[in-house]
Amino acid sequence: MSILAHPSVARNAAAAAEVQGYSDSLIETATRYREAAVLFAALELGLFRRLAERAGDPPDVESLANAAGWRELPLRLLLETLAAMGVVARVAGGRYTVAAQVSELLEAERMDEWLLSNKRQNQIWLELPEMIRGTYQGEGFYETLVETPLMGNYLQSIGQTNAEAASATARLIRQRRPDLCDSLDVGAGHGLFSQRILESYPQARATLFDLPHSLDVGRANLNEAGLAERCEFVYGDARALNLDVQFDLVMLNDLLHYFDRASKAELLDLACRHVRAGGLLAVCKIAFDEKDPAPAFDPAMISLRFHINTQSGYLEGDGELAALFADAGLSPVECLRLSTFKTLLLGRVAA
Repeated sequence: MSILAHPSVARNAAAAAEVQGYSDSLIETATRYREAAVLFAALELGLFRRLAERAGDPPDVESLANAAGWRELPLRLLLETLAAMGVVARVAGGRYTVAAQVSELLEAERMDEWLLSNKRQNQIWLELPEMIRGTYQGEGFYETLVETPLMGNYLQSIGQTNAEAASATARLIRQRRPDLCDSLDVGAGHGLFSQRILESYPQARATLFDLPHSLDVGRANLNEAGLAERCEFVYGDARALNLDVQFDLVMLNDLLHYFDRASKAELLDLACRHVRAGGLLAVCKIAFDEKDPAPAFDPAMISLRFHINTQSGYLEGDGELAALFADAGLSPVECLRLSTFKTLLLGRVAA
């Protein structure tokens, strides 16, 4: 028998290949920042805008560098890398233009600023060791985001991903409360959940409650949907919710993951005080079944993202939130899986 055919050699070779595979994967993960850095550089330089302005007469590297006062060699290397990424296109004569899909994307309001805001997020993520040590002194990303116009981009993207969940939420609430007269949407943001409730209940009215930059997005969306006249828009922080009125339905959708466990419980308590006897509390959230050993997506990374960006929050498990509902005195508590990515919890206040 050849020594190379010996079983122990084969096992060692397989083990070495497996180790090499893990090594390659870790190296790929550790160097993935490079593509993000290339994109951030192009955005900071306004490169895509410059190329879009020259769409009819694409510039070569030399003319582009001269016009902007940039160094030619690193600019050429940047453009070649962007072309390899499919973000720009190289055309005849060594000239460059923005790829069609990128040009269309950048037409969205503040999209370049929104993409570039991820550089700030990346910088905060690099402080994770200091957060764990308890020595990080900086702000969370969301703490600054909520006070900027970029909050609109953030909320619109969330609204788009919640389209099906908002419709399913309204349908399930109507099955349980067909006579609903009014609702309170705490942390209303994009306003889509209130929109679907109003569409399901033609005679109902809605109160939307959120911080100014966030609520202005919801106001604009409901105005566009022709439903703003049936709404009241109230500025405020969910942690200080104190309206002198109760509602048939109170919603806290996609909100609790911004807070620690104690704050989640406090928010649920505040919300329950605003629910009429026999009314419903609803929370539509990112799904996280703690008992699922192989989820279809990674809730752990999502939870870590919320914590890093808020310095306190995390994605609560579906079972954890159901327990918090019960602790708040809600009964019965329903935990309804709407899709791979969304869960709806419903609890009723005692009549």
